[in-house]
Amino acid sequence: MPRLARATLWTLYAVGGWFILVSMPTFLPEPSLDVSWATVLHHAWAARWQFGRDIVFNYGPLGYLHVGMYTTETWPWFLGYQVVQRAFYIGLVCRLSFRLAGAAKLMFLSGSVLFPTTDSDSFDLLFITLGAALLCSTSRVDRLLAIPVVFFFSVVGLIKG
Repeated sequence: MPRLARATLWTLYAVGGWFILVSMPTFLPEPSLDVSWATVLHHAWAARWQFGRDIVFNYGPLGYLHVGMYTTETWPWFLGYQVVQRAFYIGLVCRLSFRLAGAAKLMFLSGSVLFPTTDSDSFDLLFITLGAALLCSTSRVDRLLAIPVVFFFSVVGLIKG
């Protein structure tokens, strides 16, 4: 396959995969018990509450980024996180797929985009697993690429606490 065609296919996969994985919130907070805890996380961020002193919760101080809803104060942060997280993930999947060939590559690429759409916890766990696979690589390039991945995971640690 010509180099330009291959680059075009990779670009289409990356952009298409990103759009499939992005999960925009579908509702604003409303009075009910099910979303009240998520609303408190958004309010805590907007009111600049300090976790551990003003609020204690099993999600971290950035937990509002994970709950699938937003308020007017948190919308830009939620959107920015979605854009960056999905871009990191697609880049990681593309990099790891270079080691595969044929049907294995197709199955890996398809599964890596479709499986995480089931729920956000599946996405997070697969992301961590793929990041670990990059860290285990013997390639010098992969080890250098692992530096921003490890940094990103440390920020994600503030979400799930």
